[in-house]
Amino acid sequence: MVLSDGERLILVMLAEVYKHHGIKGEIDPDFVLATIFNNQTWAFRWKYGSIVREDQKQPEIVEETCDILDMYRHMSNSLKKLDAAQLSAIKKRTDPFDDYLKFQGFDFNNDEHATVVDHLVKHLDRYTEINPDLNSHSSATIQQYRKMLTRYQKNRPAHGELTPEQIIAIVKG
Repeated sequence: MVLSDGERLILVMLAEVYKHHGIKGEIDPDFVLATIFNNQTWAFRWKYGSIVREDQKQPEIVEETCDILDMYRHMSNSLKKLDAAQLSAIKKRTDPFDDYLKFQGFDFNNDEHATVVDHLVKHLDRYTEINPDLNSHSSATIQQYRKMLTRYQKNRPAHGELTPEQIIAIVKG
């Protein structure tokens, strides 16, 4: 959703009036304020799809962030099903990229994905198993995620868990 400066100001003022008067309705004023101040207006359609029916395409950064988080969700669920020996073997075979077996976060200073994941988790209750406060402190993290995502899309099964070999292929290539 693209909002003009005037529309943003009006929404902020209305949300503050809602909060000040303790109005309980369909709209969450804290969500409205966070969404506008964080410039994540795409989230209005996610939360209020029955009200906001705009047919605009999802921003690419939101799609990519969700794809990365979906990949990590699938990988994490698959890793939980493995025994200690399998986990140890995967860790050895993915070295020096074995840190990427777990979500490392995004670089808060250089990567807009950090704001998207923060909004997804804290304001939309999505991907709640992900810690949105993880700061990778590296602008190279997103490049590694993109490489992994490409390999994931080639290696993932149609359904079911990832095999150890698939996990290794995704992480190390």
